[in-house]
Amino acid sequence: MVFCWGKHKWQITHSNAEYPFWCVKCGKRSKGVKTYRRKNKKSVGIIIGVLFVVAIGYFLIQPSSIPNLTSVPTPNFTKIQLPKISELPKIQIPVSVPIRIPNVTTITNEPRELLQQITSPQQTSQSDSIQAIDYINTIRVKNGEPPIKFDQRAFNLGLARAKDMYDYGYLDHVNPQTQTCSYSIKSQFGFAQDEYLAENAVGYETKQEITNSNGDYRQNIDSWMGDVGHKMDLLYYNHYGGAYTCYGSQCVFEGVNHDQYVLGCHTAAEGEASWSKMASCTDDQLKQYQALQQQLDTMKPKLDGMPSTVTSQAQYDYYNGLVSQYNSLVEQINNFKC
Repeated sequence: MVFCWGKHKWQITHSNAEYPFWCVKCGKRSKGVKTYRRKNKKSVGIIIGVLFVVAIGYFLIQPSSIPNLTSVPTPNFTKIQLPKISELPKIQIPVSVPIRIPNVTTITNEPRELLQQITSPQQTSQSDSIQAIDYINTIRVKNGEPPIKFDQRAFNLGLARAKDMYDYGYLDHVNPQTQTCSYSIKSQFGFAQDEYLAENAVGYETKQEITNSNGDYRQNIDSWMGDVGHKMDLLYYNHYGGAYTCYGSQCVFEGVNHDQYVLGCHTAAEGEASWSKMASCTDDQLKQYQALQQQLDTMKPKLDGMPSTVTSQAQYDYYNGLVSQYNSLVEQINNFKC
């Protein structure tokens, strides 16, 4: 019987009991094959280890051959455009129609220019305006709305607006000659671009009120609370500041907010057309209308952070859902009826 191990070719011989194995090639003798099996196993292990190290080194030298788990192919959504915020539909915020309060001593024959020359119109003081805001706050709290702070900028702007109406002889939210309004002049009084003003206006046609300036602010505020548009302006949930001012016979309230309530210059006629559909609304219905506006406000931060493109189906579904919800709310607000 012959055993081949590496370079040796072993054969069993019984002539030497101590070394029964001898190599046919070189004549070397051995006590047993087990010894060479162990030696050869060790050699095989060394060879396998060397081969393993060589293989690892090969992959280390050529890293590009190792799969890159982060280089997943980009989905085909990278070029899908999302709607721009500026292109989404806008809320049509109604504008309150100024209230004109007549009196028995209505001026009929005296030219207004002459009257202005012989009278000395009074204007609201800051302390009187603060008292008026306190009175408005009692009404707001009673109706479940947070109080607002007196705003010096709103006081100065409101005084300018009341004087403008008095000087030009009109009662409206837009000067019919100069086309100016609270929105167009707000920057002159320190308001930022993202601050907006909701204006209530009331005017008197009496000698007494022109010469005695403001009358009772409670009377004017109560008259606004009796009209749906003016009431919504006074109670708007996101007003954080405001002021009440009068110059001669004209008085205004300016409420300050960040919600584009109201955006742009709008005449009383435009406001009347907008509010006519809600003239018969109950308080509960007006709260429903306000709740829709609040839902829309909660969406604005998410929409402001919406990217121009998306990179996955999940992102597309999320933002597309936001846009659909936004459009639905705007439609409900613009078509709200009682």
